[in-house]
Amino acid sequence: MRSSILIISGLQAALAAVLSLAVVATTFVLFEPTIGQAESVDITITQTITGETSFSINPGNVTMDDTIASISGGTTNGTSTFEVQTNNASGYNVTITFDQDAAMQLDGGSADIPDYTVAAAETDFAFSTVGTGGRFGYSVVTPVVADLDLTFQHDGSNNCGSAGSGGSATYGACWNEPATNAEVILDSSAATVGDGTSGSVLFRVYVPPNPTPAIPAGNYTATATLTVANNP
Repeated sequence: MRSSILIISGLQAALAAVLSLAVVATTFVLFEPTIGQAESVDITITQTITGETSFSINPGNVTMDDTIASISGGTTNGTSTFEVQTNNASGYNVTITFDQDAAMQLDGGSADIPDYTVAAAETDFAFSTVGTGGRFGYSVVTPVVADLDLTFQHDGSNNCGSAGSGGSATYGACWNEPATNAEVILDSSAATVGDGTSGSVLFRVYVPPNPTPAIPAGNYTATATLTVANNP
């Protein structure tokens, strides 16, 4: 009797093992990926390109082209040239700011060369030498006239800024007075082309004979900041 029971139990165990293998095999077929069939998966690749605006050629320091005698007087000029590049679709702007009123200060002293005073509504086509005082002013020019702020454009008939229709730019025309607030000098609504857009700031110092007030001998320095930025 005991032997019969052992034999039946062995058969049951074998049957259970066979059933377990069948279940495992069925589960594998149902839930595992089918091997040997084609499958396509799409992926995306993302790269962000940011707008960039900078001076490709930085504006340089300026040494005026001559000395001026403090009594007999004279005129000197100096130019700082720069180049702007941008891929910003809305373009760029360049501003100029002077660090203080009476921008041209005597080094280590308390004297100055007075700022140029504009006689016209915006800028003067010709640098005015009327009066007995010395003066320091600037103008701006670029070969891309459309980028030049209207303040520094003229209409070909000695009218600068909004006093004329603009459309022309001449080296040494449309003079402005230094200011501590930012003055836009170049402004474009599109990206630059090729190597960029060049611009020049021309500075001028004029001292009349026997200036009043007197201008003491010495070295004078002005600090101007040019800033280039994206247009929004």
